[in-house]
Amino acid sequence: MRKTWMFYGLFFYFSLFGGLANAQDALTQLQQMYMMKELLPEMQTAGIIVNGSSVDMAELQQKLERVSATLKIKIVISDARSLKDVSAEFKKITGNHSIDMLWVYQADDVLGNNIAKDFLIKNSVIQKIPMLVPDETWVKAGAFIALCKKEGKTSLSVNPQTAKALGISVPEKHLPQTEFFAAQ
Repeated sequence: MRKTWMFYGLFFYFSLFGGLANAQDALTQLQQMYMMKELLPEMQTAGIIVNGSSVDMAELQQKLERVSATLKIKIVISDARSLKDVSAEFKKITGNHSIDMLWVYQADDVLGNNIAKDFLIKNSVIQKIPMLVPDETWVKAGAFIALCKKEGKTSLSVNPQTAKALGISVPEKHLPQTEFFAAQ
């Protein structure tokens, strides 16, 4: 009986989350922020915009506090729960804090909406704020960088026009795992 429940539990988990590949292809918060610190060595403050209704905010905050302590950077979290919150939260996080980069934490129905995406990309470039985004579709739309794991290694997806506009060069040691995407 116990084995049957375990089987159905595992079946349910893999059905929802796509098996082990997703877990193995995801970078931790620390890995992502470490890479951003490699690209932006002067970074002192990172802003994170997240839809708090689609993540466990307490758990996320706890993980980010550890990242903050490990990398010795300040992390500011902004919660955009609806499309109308996106511009206000962006203005708040960029206006009230001197952030050196912005991390769009996930591409859900709020932050992944094309209106929100276009607003965040346009305004981050105008304000010269490098933006770490959930996937390469954002990079193709003009965002600076997306990070993932491919074949067990960190992979960078970079928009070269945005990198140039921001005055950022990918260090030579990371070029072998970097894909460059022009804005479409």
